[in-house]
Amino acid sequence: MRAFKNIFRYALYFTSLFLQQAFVLAQERTITGSVKNNSGESMQSASITLVNGQSTIVRFTATNQEGVYSLTIPQSSEPYWLEVSYIGYKRRRQSVEAGQSIYHFVLLPDTSMLSEIIIKNRPIIEFSGDTLRYYVMSFANKEDRSIRDVLRRMPGIDVDADGTIYHNGKKVENLYIQGDDLMDGRYGLATKVIRKEMILSVEVIRNHQPIEVLKDKIISDKTSINLVLKSENSLKLSANARMGAGLPKQYDVS
Repeated sequence: MRAFKNIFRYALYFTSLFLQQAFVLAQERTITGSVKNNSGESMQSASITLVNGQSTIVRFTATNQEGVYSLTIPQSSEPYWLEVSYIGYKRRRQSVEAGQSIYHFVLLPDTSMLSEIIIKNRPIIEFSGDTLRYYVMSFANKEDRSIRDVLRRMPGIDVDADGTIYHNGKKVENLYIQGDDLMDGRYGLATKVIRKEMILSVEVIRNHQPIEVLKDKIISDKTSINLVLKSENSLKLSANARMGAGLPKQYDVS
């Protein structure tokens, strides 16, 4: 009887997973293409940004080692544009057409930029498989107090007031620190108290399967984020507390 219940439970799980994926696919479509320079060389880690009519970033990705990208875009009646950029090259912009799913780009050098600046600049974003890696110092400002402030500046990432993170419009299910899920999905406060100086890079892991035994067995559409520390011993969380009492005397303790 127990074996039958387990089989029935797994059957329900697979059915619901299939229906969820079918519903998502019905609302979205995928566009692909490549990015090369004027010499015909493939450009790795070129930024591909989908923007709407208000120039708001809707989706974001980057090219892989072969200079190829794939981007899922929502079905909508509003116009979209693809913007392609790479350090030292002129930005390209292309409108997204309803019946077109392949967009190739050729970038031309930006002669207004000094070559020595291009050489010294470290990569802003790296692409490896289903992982996008953002280097924090490329996006951080002096006034940023926590990693949450920096996340809001990264293309394709949004952070709600309660700390919930979205990448390309999809909710981030888990936040890992150096590969460990320390918050068990409740990461809202963590991004507010983790200082940006502690984090080397932010890894956005798409199609992430959090259940270890199901990896390489069941395809997942979940998105997770991993914070890579500059030093594994540098993590120190902090919080402020305030307590007051009154009558007949008043006390205020922080």
